[in-house]
Amino acid sequence: MASVPVPRGQETLAEQLTLTEDRYRTLFETLPQGVIYCAADGLIIEANPAASEILGVGADAMISWPLAPAWHAVHEDGSPWRPDRFSESFRYYARKSDVPRVRFHDLRHSHATHLLRAGVHLKVASARLGHSTTKLTADTYSHVLSGMDRDASAMVGRRLREAAENLLANR
Repeated sequence: MASVPVPRGQETLAEQLTLTEDRYRTLFETLPQGVIYCAADGLIIEANPAASEILGVGADAMISWPLAPAWHAVHEDGSPWRPDRFSESFRYYARKSDVPRVRFHDLRHSHATHLLRAGVHLKVASARLGHSTTKLTADTYSHVLSGMDRDASAMVGRRLREAAENLLANR
């Protein structure tokens, strides 16, 4: 399948997603607020550098510590941020980081979409998102899964064509 040339200055969707993901990663890593992400089972799976500094523990050492399954944003004294204040702060730093205008919660949906498009098993994605069942994840992200189904069909079609061409060529 031939690729379509993209005019200079216009990235492909994949390039745009990668750039946006890189900007979000930079934002997460540079936020002065401590942010910790937990899996559905309440174990820490990621923490930004500010959280490590505030808590005085390296991010790697925090992995698998138990907490309530949610994002936690804390002040330097360890007290929780009010959600509206955290959202204001997120918008401020997002603007400074040249991140497209989105709500903090939208990052959750972006994360889920990236997981599924990267081929992460539905059960794993569901657990990371804290969903009670894989059905909830599948229903919520069916638009991503249907695109993956088309991709799988196209891949099988290509493989079958290649096999048929090889068979005919070796007659």
